[in-house]
Amino acid sequence: MLGKVMIAIGVLATFCVGALAFLIFGRMPVNQFHLWKLERDFYHDNSIHLQGSLLLQKKTYVGGPYDHGSQRCGVFVGELRSVPLSKEKIRQAYAGHFKVLFFDEKRWTMNSPLGDWWDEWYQTPLLATSSTVFFVFVSQEDYPSWGDIRCDD
Repeated sequence: MLGKVMIAIGVLATFCVGALAFLIFGRMPVNQFHLWKLERDFYHDNSIHLQGSLLLQKKTYVGGPYDHGSQRCGVFVGELRSVPLSKEKIRQAYAGHFKVLFFDEKRWTMNSPLGDWWDEWYQTPLLATSSTVFFVFVSQEDYPSWGDIRCDD
C-alpha cells in the first residue's frame, strides 16, 4: 500500500514539475522557430554578400524591445563584415535584401540589441582595418511574445 502511495506522489510531482516547465519554457519554441526561419532566409541569400568581403562575426538575438512589459518579441540575424569598398557601393549591393549599418552613423537603435552590439564592437580591434566595416542584418521586431520570458526585458 505504501508503495502505491509513493508511486502516486512521484507521478503527481513529475506532472507538476512538467507543467511548471511548460509554463516557463513551453512557448519559447515559437520564437525559436522565428529565429530559425530568419536565419535560414538570411543564409540562403548569403550569395548576395559582396565578393571579397570578410566575415568578422555572426550575431543572432531573440528578445524584447528593451521596454519592460511590452509583450513583443524581436528576432535579429546578422554579420559584421569588412570590404574595401565605399559605403555607397555597399548600400547599393544590399539594397532591397538586407539592412546595413556603419559605425560612423547615428542610426544604431539604442533600445535594441543593435545598441548593445555597437557598444561591444565600437572600441574593438575588429574595426581597426583599412576596409569599410559594416553590419548587415535582417530583423522582425514585432512578434507577440507568446509568454517567452526572453521577450520581457
